[in-house]
Amino acid sequence: MPLSNDPTVFPCGRGNLPGTQGPGAGGQEPTVTPSILVPKPPTNPPNPPFIPPFVPDQPDDPVIVPPDDPFVTGGGSEPDPGTFEPDPTQVVTTDPGFFRCEVVDIGVCPGEENTPLSEATIIAVFTECVPCNPNPQNANGQVEPDTTCIFSSLALCQANCQSPTFTNLPCPPQGAVTQPDPGGIITPQGDPVVLIPVATIGNQIPSEPSLTIPGRPQITEPQSPSLSVNAVNQATQITNNQQAINGNILSVNSIVEDEDFRNTQAGISKPVLFDPDLNFFKANPNQTIELVSNGSNPKVFNTEVAKEVSEILSNSNSNMPWDEITLQNLSDDKLLISLNPLLANSFQYLRYPGGQPIGVSTLLNVVRKHLLEGTIDEFDPDYYVNSAQAQLEDKFDVLEKPEREELSDRLAIQFLTNNLNTYQNNKSSTWRNFQINRVRPLNEDVDMELDVELLNGTTNDITIENDGFDVDRLTPVSQVTSPIFGSTTKLNIGDGGGYYVRGEDINGGDVPVYTDNLIEDSYYAPASARMKVLEMLDVDSSITITASSLTNQHEFVSGDSGPASTNPLFFALNVTSVTGDYTDNPLIENYSGTYARVTDSSDIATYVNNHALSIPMLCIDYRDPIYRYILDTSSLTASLKDFNLAGFEKKGFPSIGSRFVKNIPFGFIVTPVAGGKYNPFNGGSTIDNTGNIQVRSLSVLPVTDASIDANQTTTLQKFSLNLEDGVDRIGIGEEASTQNIGYKYNESDFTETFYNNGEYSSLTGAPAITTRGTAYMLREVIDYLSDTYDSTTFTWFDVFSRMPVTKVGEMFYDTDEELLLKIANGFRGDITLQNIESGFETTSRLVAADSKTIVSVEDRRGVTTVRI
Repeated sequence: MPLSNDPTVFPCGRGNLPGTQGPGAGGQEPTVTPSILVPKPPTNPPNPPFIPPFVPDQPDDPVIVPPDDPFVTGGGSEPDPGTFEPDPTQVVTTDPGFFRCEVVDIGVCPGEENTPLSEATIIAVFTECVPCNPNPQNANGQVEPDTTCIFSSLALCQANCQSPTFTNLPCPPQGAVTQPDPGGIITPQGDPVVLIPVATIGNQIPSEPSLTIPGRPQITEPQSPSLSVNAVNQATQITNNQQAINGNILSVNSIVEDEDFRNTQAGISKPVLFDPDLNFFKANPNQTIELVSNGSNPKVFNTEVAKEVSEILSNSNSNMPWDEITLQNLSDDKLLISLNPLLANSFQYLRYPGGQPIGVSTLLNVVRKHLLEGTIDEFDPDYYVNSAQAQLEDKFDVLEKPEREELSDRLAIQFLTNNLNTYQNNKSSTWRNFQINRVRPLNEDVDMELDVELLNGTTNDITIENDGFDVDRLTPVSQVTSPIFGSTTKLNIGDGGGYYVRGEDINGGDVPVYTDNLIEDSYYAPASARMKVLEMLDVDSSITITASSLTNQHEFVSGDSGPASTNPLFFALNVTSVTGDYTDNPLIENYSGTYARVTDSSDIATYVNNHALSIPMLCIDYRDPIYRYILDTSSLTASLKDFNLAGFEKKGFPSIGSRFVKNIPFGFIVTPVAGGKYNPFNGGSTIDNTGNIQVRSLSVLPVTDASIDANQTTTLQKFSLNLEDGVDRIGIGEEASTQNIGYKYNESDFTETFYNNGEYSSLTGAPAITTRGTAYMLREVIDYLSDTYDSTTFTWFDVFSRMPVTKVGEMFYDTDEELLLKIANGFRGDITLQNIESGFETTSRLVAADSKTIVSVEDRRGVTTVRI
């Protein structure tokens, strides 16, 4: 039965899928893993696929700054660009030496000229600038910078070395004294100054705390100087002095004045080294917003939008000419002013599960990617508006981050234990006890053991590994199920609840032999709690999905036909593959596991009833190459981090009786989707390795819905065991009840996942998968050029001018500079790509326009020119 497509997910009685509402009064048992995983938002900002440097930015206040030079332009005829006429009034020294402001005379009161300085009244200090060596060497040949030798020119020293400096101390009353020179210096207090040359007094200059000598740095020695800090500071001063004395500073100013002279005179700026018309450049968004009328998609866009938004909407999915400046001019401000105000407002307070704000810029980048990739019809505005409005009144916990790391860890332990998410059958309702029997942790996480009494009366504790324990069968049996579900040479715990090993009594009847374990002390973290804790600890909460292609069967291979189908795929965890180790925080474990596809319906039915609450729906864009890798190889790997005390023995603290298990998915329902609430952040995979076998990874997060802390239940369909199967329990270890439930997987429940223009439908109605982004460039352009023209070297203009705007937009998100450089240097069949330098007759290096050409040379005129 198809689920409703109402766009709001309600915290009570909500449905299984985002945007649905189901029956009942809530009270669901939280799933161990997120019920729905969606790709993380795209990186912010996107990475333009252009190699040349940035186009010059347009200044906010255009001005031409003269070069920093001691000469200024004089009168008379105008000099040629790049030359200067010296000002004849300007004193220019050719001496590159340093100067210090040095005390040469001390002024004392009349009658005190023969008094020791320690007893005299110093009323003035006289200084002058003298040459010095900023990096003198001591007797041992070591360079010790002179901290007073700080002025790199005489003029600079004179400007900072004022003389005399008066101390404003009055002279004491005096009897008959020698009359001072009538032309001598008088202090502001009217006292004559008697000069005492410093050269005649040796080292008698007092160290007065209040005496400040002009131009001389005042140094305060630390009580406990750090040798390393002093050495670093001294090294900086020595090298700076060395550069000032011996360095020949070469500035770009004269080059710019000369080479850009004509552009500057014309009031423009444009690339000079690279041909401004025959290369495609990176550019920063300008700040000018020009609004134009808009009549399309009113739930997403305003009645007026930025000109760049309008142009991209008009040219999307077409072969119209385009330019890279417009594509890179989608600033946050331009997007925000272009959005429907209600939608833009919802971006301000929408949160991830657990409470972390998603952020306006993050959500604007979702819109930006849809625009660049030509998929704006797959953007569901109702999902964001309704979810945000429902969240606005939703109560949720906030973990205040302590200043010390240990306190953060203690808060995390307390929060997780107080949430009481356990595997025990002591829930608040029978219904929730039924549900908790449909999930289990890894055996290793709860120290699963079986006490066996031997015939000789002794006991033996058998450790039950994740895949069971070894047994020798009296009668060998053949493998009838997938090895991922167990081996004929091993015995594991039985189906359903109870954590038991299936045994037989003397009459051949089934008997559950219950295991010893730490289930009573074990806790799991539902999606919202896990994200909340990891965010507080600054740990990435996403799950990373990794998959590899088959050899030479991937999107870069010429003629590749793509995935054979786009159906939901069921995957189960290979429990023997789970490995992990703790990180720099011993309480955080980084672990992974591999998964294999399962197709047998009976195997899936059994598996689901053991792990329903830890089998999320994994949403992947049906065009994403990683879906094809997963389909072809029937394999994927998931890795994640958890707060589970991994760095401690037995992963717990006896003092608090806590054991935090891995919140690892025991399976995935890999579901191909297109936009809407199933890929609300418009995320996709990235290439990890290229070659004959390509590797991609995809980071996923729990889907955002109308609740912040409340958790969704499983996406799997529940049913009555009694009514459908005629039984009252799964296995023999759990309590029987006619009200007991099971879960089942129906592929048809995961097919209405294609959103377009306000409607959800089956992927059978989705557009056919075409070559995208970088793969399009390699297969449809570079291969075409190589096959059509007799050359192994082309230009980037030859390539980009033959790409539709949407394919270029896709490259903003599916390539990076490293891959672009590999392509430029012959990654594709040894075909190399070059940029075009400025000069004459450069168009001769281009391949002539042909039937594939979209952007002509004429279309490029003035694109990279900036008015200053």
